[in-house]
Amino acid sequence: LVPQISEFCYVIIIPRHYSTPLLHLVVRYYDNIPNICIKKDKTANFKKKSTNSKIFFIYMWIEMKQLKNLDCTNKKIIVRVDLNVPVFEDKITDYSRIHAILPTLEKLTKNKNKVFLIAHFGRPKGEVNKKYSIEFLCPELKKLSNLNKVHFLDSCDQKIIEKKISEMGFGEICLLENIRFNAEEEKNDLNFSKQLSSCFDIYINDAFSASHRNHASITGITKYLPSYAGLSFAKEIENLDKFLENSNKPNLAIIGGSKVSTKIKVLENLVEIFDSLVIGGAMANTFLLSNNYNVGSSLVENDFIELSKKIQKKAESKNCKILLPIDAVCSKKIEDT
Repeated sequence: LVPQISEFCYVIIIPRHYSTPLLHLVVRYYDNIPNICIKKDKTANFKKKSTNSKIFFIYMWIEMKQLKNLDCTNKKIIVRVDLNVPVFEDKITDYSRIHAILPTLEKLTKNKNKVFLIAHFGRPKGEVNKKYSIEFLCPELKKLSNLNKVHFLDSCDQKIIEKKISEMGFGEICLLENIRFNAEEEKNDLNFSKQLSSCFDIYINDAFSASHRNHASITGITKYLPSYAGLSFAKEIENLDKFLENSNKPNLAIIGGSKVSTKIKVLENLVEIFDSLVIGGAMANTFLLSNNYNVGSSLVENDFIELSKKIQKKAESKNCKILLPIDAVCSKKIEDT
């Protein structure tokens, strides 16, 4: 899975800000294989740790390309953001995700760029569904960004985007309709990524919370445009890496979400790093069910019950205490809660 530069040498190129999390994964895997020596080396000196090692790895750091170091003016820029905000009775209940992207938007608009935002909302499953339209976010973005106007496009069609670009002034923003209305997005269709990128000069990812997805607007598009981490994205990585490098014990991690399946590797690594791990959200249901608690018709992943048991056993062996919910609100319908 890594470049082989000679019979006995592989080089793993790792962005500096990803170094610790990736090293944890790679070292733990390869250290258990005979005749392999792991070497962490910023200068790429080809030295073996052990004369018995027939294969060895060298780590070479590269800097993550960031918006803060980018001089961009009068460009057409497409930005992936996470605007999957919680909504109750047609009102946004938490503005955190909007506030997070404001520094990136401010920098880009002040530098007189034409900025297009890609975002998702809910799970429309590749079909147009007005319930999941994100047009309602335009007034919120306008207000919080102190802009006179936020444009909106209900299509990702290349010609429609080109027309909107010609109409917009520099320093203005346009929000594209829910990217998940396009089935190609979650399939990471490269033709769709290429089409999406064709009208722009630069791609910026400021959607850290969505970047574990192998989707067209996250990974596919980077094959066709110079790509950079937004200000919020870079800050998340910096804080994560700083914490993992200097994780003083006792320490505790909190993780939530609906699925165990998308966080297997994260969970396996957290139990090795932390003294305590708090698991919340619907993901906790799968763990509770694995411990023989009745969770009724709540969301669970039946295929991952055994894995949940294994993770708990691993946590016990690593002296990591897993904390699960001890009480719950019950109802016949989720709407009644």
